[in-house]
Amino acid sequence: MTSGLGITASPVSAAMAAYLVLMEAKGFGLPQVLAITVPSAIVACIVTSFVQQRIGKELIADPVFRKRVEAGTVEVPAALEASFAAPASAGAEAAAGSGSGAGSSATAARLTSAGAAPVEHTVPPGGRTAAWIFIVGTLLVVALGLFPALRPAFPDADGTLVPIGMSPVIEMVMFTVALVIILAREVKPSLVVEQPLLLAVALFLVAGLTTSQSATTNTLIPIALAAGLAPGVVTAMWPSLIGVWLFPANGSQIAAVETDRTGSTRLTPVPIWNSFTIPMLVSWVSVVVSGLLIQLVIPS
Repeated sequence: MTSGLGITASPVSAAMAAYLVLMEAKGFGLPQVLAITVPSAIVACIVTSFVQQRIGKELIADPVFRKRVEAGTVEVPAALEASFAAPASAGAEAAAGSGSGAGSSATAARLTSAGAAPVEHTVPPGGRTAAWIFIVGTLLVVALGLFPALRPAFPDADGTLVPIGMSPVIEMVMFTVALVIILAREVKPSLVVEQPLLLAVALFLVAGLTTSQSATTNTLIPIALAAGLAPGVVTAMWPSLIGVWLFPANGSQIAAVETDRTGSTRLTPVPIWNSFTIPMLVSWVSVVVSGLLIQLVIPS
């Protein structure tokens, strides 16, 4: 869910590039936008985390997870081994719903064995370098947004030098970052487009259900500005793009379900009610409310 908030709090996202094109005509640039979206996103993340931690069962008491452990399809995280093994002999049946004594004993024996080593995720060769290149590019975008004098400037019709807008700056810097990463890591360009099916699926879902942050921005923001809403108010409500999570139709939701081996993240036959619904609604309300409060002190 935080990735949805990150879209409107990132100075290098496609939605931000589209948004700045519309807002710069109102004199509302990247510094003002980030001054609203970043703190409101942080508030929303904290509020959502607080609420979400109080929903559902603890992992060690989740019957779906315990069944997967018993079946050997998932390993107990190292941090939970002691807590998970302790109730396994005495309270596994209560936590899992029901089960035979022999099954519980077998589960306890396997959980307390020393055979399960924690899963290690190694950084691929060059991954650290690529991450630093991306961070430098992001900082450069922020610097160019905060200090327009650093951007290339060209004369307008009156001969006055005018810095180029932030939309082309974001595009040029991030495309350059991508090229540098490819060159630094010696990645074959053909490998970058090796999985076109994923892009085709994403494009299909976005086109079918119009869950696109950039398309929504380009469609609705001009209408809001034409209606006379203040740029600060529009910016505060812009993170409502979190609504792309309303239907289980985007890649992030599907990936979250597939990668969550505990089985606690689920989609349901009811399209608007699943594991993402409550955090989405809490995030939406908290990010908009906090944004509306923050924009009151941001000069337009």
